[in-house]
Amino acid sequence: MIPINNKRGGRNSAVLGRLNRKVAVYTVTATSDSQGGATEGGTLTRTVWANVEPLTGNRAKEYSQIVSGKGYKIIIQKPSDLTVSEANYLIYDSRTMAIHSVISLDEENRFLEIIAEQKA
Repeated sequence: MIPINNKRGGRNSAVLGRLNRKVAVYTVTATSDSQGGATEGGTLTRTVWANVEPLTGNRAKEYSQIVSGKGYKIIIQKPSDLTVSEANYLIYDSRTMAIHSVISLDEENRFLEIIAEQKA
């Protein structure tokens, strides 16, 4: 787990230094087609810096209730104007991931822990 309590100069350098991967946050959108149905797609909401760790061993067992396939724990620094929920999905390194849970890691809501599963 990434420590979040050791503030230094108002910034958390321990967390920020580990956010070294870019993750795209998408919002699911539905577009009506000509036959009365809808096609599901996505709109890029924001690209953020993240720490991405696969769920392996005991971590995988811990989250097995919510992740049945290849799971990931993703920590992001949340911009103040960004909302992330299970209604969004992520793309990391050309892998699409469904979000299963989002937890704020601090009182200021600056860092989020996201548990996600890679889609087939």
